Amino acid sequence: MVALAEAMNSVTPTDLGPLDLEAVVAEGRVIVLKLSGLENWRPNVSDEVAAKMFASQMCDGPGMDALVAEGAQVRIDATTPSGEVLAPLIVCGR
Repeated sequence: MVALAEAMNSVTPTDLGPLDLEAVVAEGRVIVLKLSGLENWRPNVSDEVAAKMFASQMCDGPGMDALVAEGAQVRIDATTPSGEVLAPLIVCGR
């Protein structure tokens, strides 16, 4: 997982429009995307809906499917534009 996180850090753009990708790290079997500038969706959208939206961009494909089948997860840790820390959101795996 560490090698995957390092590869993602080297090829993933850090400027994602209104978001910034601060880092991609591995925590055991979890790939963590650390984002800043993410608006807090929770007052208006359920975590399930938000996870499906992110998952459609990140989780589809044979490589990620194989990792998830082996127990891996992808999680987003994010802060809002004002610096509020949002609760972690698992988008791939459960």
